[in-house]
Amino acid sequence: MPAVAAGTWKYNLTQVNTEITNAISVGWNHVDTAHDYCEDGSSGLSCKGSSVQVAVGEAIRGSKLERKQVFITTKVPGCGLQGVRYEHCAADTKTIHQKNLDELQVD
Repeated sequence: MPAVAAGTWKYNLTQVNTEITNAISVGWNHVDTAHDYCEDGSSGLSCKGSSVQVAVGEAIRGSKLERKQVFITTKVPGCGLQGVRYEHCAADTKTIHQKNLDELQVD
């Protein structure tokens, strides 16, 4: 795992695509993102629209690097936080994990 990552917090969709594209072009191969980093640059469950992870995935695919060459960190909230219910923690965690993969379009 690379020690330093290109972060995506507080970027909007256009900015994050440009910044991740630029970071990859100069050799950064670790991207840090989250499902609740919103397309308008805010964060939290009250996102109006999609996550920046959609643009992160586009930038990674546009780089022409093989998937195994890019290290991606994202987040899944703990039980009782941000839509992960205590009584359904395992199932909700799996759902959010899959949402991350879908937004990034990676496996």
